[in-house]
Amino acid sequence: MENISEKKKRGRPQKPDTYEVLESGKGFERMSEGKRSLRQHYNSGYMVKAFGLFYKKTEYSFLADSKTQKMKIVILTELGRILVRYGEESAYNLADHICKEKLTTSDAVKWIKFHRSKQEPEIGRNKIDRIVKRIITAVLNAYNLTNEELNVIKERVVDTIYMGSDSR
Repeated sequence: MENISEKKKRGRPQKPDTYEVLESGKGFERMSEGKRSLRQHYNSGYMVKAFGLFYKKTEYSFLADSKTQKMKIVILTELGRILVRYGEESAYNLADHICKEKLTTSDAVKWIKFHRSKQEPEIGRNKIDRIVKRIITAVLNAYNLTNEELNVIKERVVDTIYMGSDSR
């Protein structure tokens, strides 16, 4: 009589091999299983998109290496955001720098976020000037204000906008 006892393994369950899951083409479905928040789902989606862009290219093996099946998930997630918002060219440019310099994950994320903030569309100074001129013209036409009264209004608007003061 054999004494066969199957002991349950202690500790945390094994994580599925992320690289094989993504390479199989069923990445997003498997990667988003068990995610608790919408942000985690989005992050998985961004990572899968970036992985699809970089994983077979040897020059980007620092990000996703098919030989060792290692990848930088956090960096790929941030590059996925760039890919979705600004296109492949921007993602490739950032990835080139990251791979060439072999940046750590935290440095790479800081660098990507810095460049992402530079690419964000800013409301231009000309647009702001036009809006302010329209408002001033509308106020002048409606109330027939003098320049002194207009200067007082201007000061209060600036105080309200920049200093948060409540001028009633």
